[in-house]
Amino acid sequence: MNNIKILSINDISVEVYQLHLSLASSYKRERIDKFKNKDDKLRSIASDILIRQTVSTYKNIPIENVEILTNPFGKPYTPNCRLEYSVSHSHQLSILGFGFHPIGVDIEKMEEIEFDAIFKQFGTDLEYANFKKSVYQKEYFYKIWTLKEAYFKCLGTGITDLQAIEIIIKDDQIIVDKLGYHFESFLINKDYMVAICYQI
Repeated sequence: MNNIKILSINDISVEVYQLHLSLASSYKRERIDKFKNKDDKLRSIASDILIRQTVSTYKNIPIENVEILTNPFGKPYTPNCRLEYSVSHSHQLSILGFGFHPIGVDIEKMEEIEFDAIFKQFGTDLEYANFKKSVYQKEYFYKIWTLKEAYFKCLGTGITDLQAIEIIIKDDQIIVDKLGYHFESFLINKDYMVAICYQI
């Protein structure tokens, strides 16, 4: 079982925000308090909302009893819970991927940036060559970027060398040089690219 949940920060009421803020660790509350921008505060608490709601349903316990810890690399987890999950945020949307295998998710709003220069920094030679040949370079860029991010989030060890994994898109199929992982990629709201990676 692998599923996703999506939450727009625009849908977080003041009451829900205050509840989950009160349940957050003192460290997280201090970090949120330092944010000047309201959206940054909402994005930070959105992951807790998604995690607590999902684990609460799975374990049939009140959300107040859901504990959220992080590993040394910052990946969240819940003790004594079989459910694995991963979170990501971009602009107005937050996403949670969850299931019974190690999982990583990434979401990025597709904006206009210096695609060529950035791709050269994180892509392999073959990935870059395919990017240059692509008719839809913007979508190709974000697809490769999010798939790589999702892979490292699945590992749970933090992002190291983005060129350590090579991803080829051929006839809408995702081909990778890593065995034991399944990858998915799709659009949400036409301008958000989402990628999921989980162990199989």
